[in-house]
Amino acid sequence: MLNKFKRFICFVMVIVIFISVASPISASSPSTIDHTDESILSKDFLSSQSLDQLYTLSREVENEINVNSVFEEILNRLSAQENSSTERSSVYSSPTTSAAIDNYISFVSATVTTSHVLTIVVNVKANIPTSSYFNFTVGYEYPSSYRTEGSYVNMSGRQKGLHTITINTKGLVGRITVYADIVARDYTEHKHFKTLFDRPYTSNVVFHTITEEDVMIAGVSNIIVSGVLTFIPGGKLKGISAVLYKVTSYLSFTAALDIMTPNLAVGQYYKTTTTYTDNAECKINIQVYSSEDSYNAGRAPIHTSNATISLP
Repeated sequence: MLNKFKRFICFVMVIVIFISVASPISASSPSTIDHTDESILSKDFLSSQSLDQLYTLSREVENEINVNSVFEEILNRLSAQENSSTERSSVYSSPTTSAAIDNYISFVSATVTTSHVLTIVVNVKANIPTSSYFNFTVGYEYPSSYRTEGSYVNMSGRQKGLHTITINTKGLVGRITVYADIVARDYTEHKHFKTLFDRPYTSNVVFHTITEEDVMIAGVSNIIVSGVLTFIPGGKLKGISAVLYKVTSYLSFTAALDIMTPNLAVGQYYKTTTTYTDNAECKINIQVYSSEDSYNAGRAPIHTSNATISLP
């Protein structure tokens, strides 16, 4: 009986020793976070982690305090790296990497319709912080030649999973670039995802009958969707005619048509077809008929010309 009691006491002591040894290890360096009872991570613990370990933690934590704290430490490390590289360079340059952006999100897809609705699908891989000094945005931007800005959506506080973002663009015909931005104090990251062509339609046809006023001013202006196409014939055997295509008040494009154009005559019927291609080109086809009746009768045009304008 005494031997059994001694063996029981030994067993209990082994259990106590195991628990006392194991507990500090798990408390000081957790490999994963228990989401059902997530403890607040200390600053000392976070500062002891490598940057890769912090990235791993950022994808595990759920508590908002921990989400913000982990990002704060990530920001400290990235800012230190940026300052170190800046000290080695006489000219300041923004970081070329998108380490934090890539850690928190990945782009899935982006499309824009002819009604200028941009849809972006983003996979949030780690809960995004909500700190007041932190801005995480996803949106679109125009080339600098447009002299105007695009718009964006704030991703602050978004939870892990797929998110669909819808933005109505300003409808300026041309390329737009989908991007993500992180701005936190003096640290910034900017990443381009995809360039799209924001066009008002695939193809559009406009008809115009030459009037006495057209003949007097020696020019034809066709109002098309989202722009004005002005065709100025060069006249009899002058060889070069001009097309001025004005998309919006922000931009205008001029392209020369290397063609022989007929003299303007009252009653001539102009058929202008503008087509936007996937690679940001506007193709212009102009057919001139002797009259509208001639066009309706299916007769061949007396003149045909083509031009292509590349949009920025």
